[in-house]
Amino acid sequence: MQEYNSYDRDDFIQDSYFQEWIIDQTFQSICDWEKYCKDHPYQLAKIIKAKSFLKQLKTEEPVLSEDRLNDLYLRIKKERGRMRKKGRSRILHIGIAATFLMVVGIGAIFFHEKDQQDIVFSGQFSEEAKLILSDGTVKLLDDDSDIRMGAEKSIFVNEDTIHIKNETPVQELQQVLIPCGKRSKIQLSDGSIIYLNSGSRVKYPVSFSGNKREIYAEGELFFEIAKNKERPFIVHFPQIDVKVTGTRFNVTAYPDEEQIQTVLVSGGVTVSRSNFLGKERLKLIPGECATLNSGEKNFTITNVNVEDYITWIDGYYIFQNTPLENVINKLIRYYNTPIDLIDVPSETTFSGKLDLADELDTVLHNLTFSSSAEVQKLSHGYKLIFN
Repeated sequence: MQEYNSYDRDDFIQDSYFQEWIIDQTFQSICDWEKYCKDHPYQLAKIIKAKSFLKQLKTEEPVLSEDRLNDLYLRIKKERGRMRKKGRSRILHIGIAATFLMVVGIGAIFFHEKDQQDIVFSGQFSEEAKLILSDGTVKLLDDDSDIRMGAEKSIFVNEDTIHIKNETPVQELQQVLIPCGKRSKIQLSDGSIIYLNSGSRVKYPVSFSGNKREIYAEGELFFEIAKNKERPFIVHFPQIDVKVTGTRFNVTAYPDEEQIQTVLVSGGVTVSRSNFLGKERLKLIPGECATLNSGEKNFTITNVNVEDYITWIDGYYIFQNTPLENVINKLIRYYNTPIDLIDVPSETTFSGKLDLADELDTVLHNLTFSSSAEVQKLSHGYKLIFN
């Protein structure tokens, strides 16, 4: 990233990869820009100003209509995606730049999709599950690790005890990273329990302080939140927030997937997201699923069988007419093994139960039992060939 060494504030604002870090917050961009900031402290002042500029484009009374603003936003987002495919560029397409200036001129927000504290995760996914303390200390975790926050600034990891430095403020955040192929369970200081599926991460304090409990997460997680009406519990995801006082719910929010889903099992939750026109808030009742698709600004609410969404914590998946590609993506993440689909018929779905205690070979043969697909085992993974 040496090309950024001579950038000024305006260069950073116009750079598509810088925008990806601030706006989309993909894991790769976060990792790259965190490293760049650490290695190039002399650029921090310019980066902070550019970051603030992109985050503070807002208005209380948009001049353009909602439909017009949404159209502009989608055009800009589409152009940024096209530019990223061509490589990192310092200069925006002139048509998009003109749109940018026009919208900024009337004060409309169209870049940042959430109005909340910026989420910056430290550390990268690797083959090992990790607990990263606020001081940077890394503790490698076993498969299916059980983590509990204890009294006197201590953390219990299975049978081990980790003592946190006394000078560490209780609000400092710890982070757990669970790579593909592994899972974990965390009990927070308030008694709330979080289950992390493969490819997930969560950032949480040693102990909650103040009048609310806040954590940050990505991936798929199941929550059992300890009831406390006086101190609501808020989970911040990159594009949505979930606010509760005491409940059980599941959220699937992987950064590489086109869909974010929140399923309520019991209690009540408020799901919200920010867009350039304000903040949409929805209250769910048990049995409802709030879905947010990429490129859309509103949630879709459906009634679902919640068991289909939470059985992974008990070691199996249940699918009901689920697109085969979605099923395979879950297996790839769970088993951390590549699976290629060859000549799969369009709109192919799968219904049934898959026991995740079985070897992947067995799971794939069960998956394709009633189809014409052939399962081929390769040196680096599997291939499903449809005849």
